[in-house]
Amino acid sequence: MVSGAQQLRASLYAIRVGDIWAFMKRQPLSFWCINLYMFFEYVRPQQIYSEIDLLPWAWGFIWLAAAAFIFEGFKGRRLYPADKVLALFTAMVLLSSVMAIDPTDSLERLRSTFRGF
Repeated sequence: MVSGAQQLRASLYAIRVGDIWAFMKRQPLSFWCINLYMFFEYVRPQQIYSEIDLLPWAWGFIWLAAAAFIFEGFKGRRLYPADKVLALFTAMVLLSSVMAIDPTDSLERLRSTFRGF
């Protein structure tokens, strides 16, 4: 016999592709542009396939996301626990850059994170 706690734990850890896709379909264009930015910035398919290295993809998706956000009426979205974790991670990265052995060098290299601008 499976207890209620075990059932809850199993349902929390279950990966339900249908639920994930349903969530993704409800997201606005700005969400998709940010995801495409992250894909082009970190996977860098334009360096793997030189045929698509025609445009500054990451830069374009950042600006497209900003324009989409404006046209969406600056609608915010519900904050999720992952948002807090991402904000904490970003704060830790910035704090570690400021407290580095050579903060000047660290902060200069931090700018490379924002190459798209």
